[in-house]
Amino acid sequence: MYTLTHHARSHAGADRLWRSFTDPNALAAWLWPDPAATAEIALRAGGGWRISAPTLGIGASGVYRSVSAPQRLETTWRWDGESVETEVVVRFSGVGLILTHSGFGSAAERDAHIQGWRDCLARLPDWLDRTPV
Repeated sequence: MYTLTHHARSHAGADRLWRSFTDPNALAAWLWPDPAATAEIALRAGGGWRISAPTLGIGASGVYRSVSAPQRLETTWRWDGESVETEVVVRFSGVGLILTHSGFGSAAERDAHIQGWRDCLARLPDWLDRTPV
C-alpha cells in the first residue's frame, strides 16, 4: 500500500483549522472550487460525511473512525462510483496541519492524490483569511 503526507503551515491555529475540516459550510467553501459544492457531516466516531461538487462532477464520502477535537481527525475516503476505500488522518496544531492519506494500491494513484491535496490545501489560506475568527 502507498501513502502520502502533506504538511501545511498556517497562522490560523488548531481550532480554526479544525473548523475548516469539520463544519460542512466551511469544507464546501474551500475544498473544491465549485460554488454549488455541498457537504454533510455527522461529526462523531462512526458518523458519516459527504461532499459533492456538481459543477466539477465529483463527490466523496466516508466514515469517521476517530474525532479528537481539535487535534486529530481520522476518516475513510471513497470517491463516488468507486469501491476502493482509503484512509485520511489530519493532525492539527498551532502552526498548521499534517494530512496523511493512505491505502493506495499503486504509486500512480497516490501521486494523483498528492497533486489533488496540494491544490485543495492551497485554497485553504484564502478561505481562512476571508472568514471571521
